[in-house]
Amino acid sequence: MQLLAGFAQQDPGQLIAAAQAPGDGGLLQLRIAEGYGRLSRQRRQAQAERWWQRSLELGYEQLQLRDGLGRLLARQARVGSGMILLDAGD
Repeated sequence: MQLLAGFAQQDPGQLIAAAQAPGDGGLLQLRIAEGYGRLSRQRRQAQAERWWQRSLELGYEQLQLRDGLGRLLARQARVGSGMILLDAGD
């Protein structure tokens, strides 16, 4: 619950269902609510970028967005910066 509190301002639509940092703490995984998939691709990208910036501020090196079934929706770029959307929700 403490992790979710760190994202309150970046999640006005309450799209984050859960947050966890498995392993050594360098990776942050956000489980995303269904409402995220109803956003336009542009809005999903912008929201993912906001969450990525916040995760960096909180000291995480990697961010992954996952759906309720654990499928990867987006991840931090490995080359360059920003988030890469992997979902086909368009």
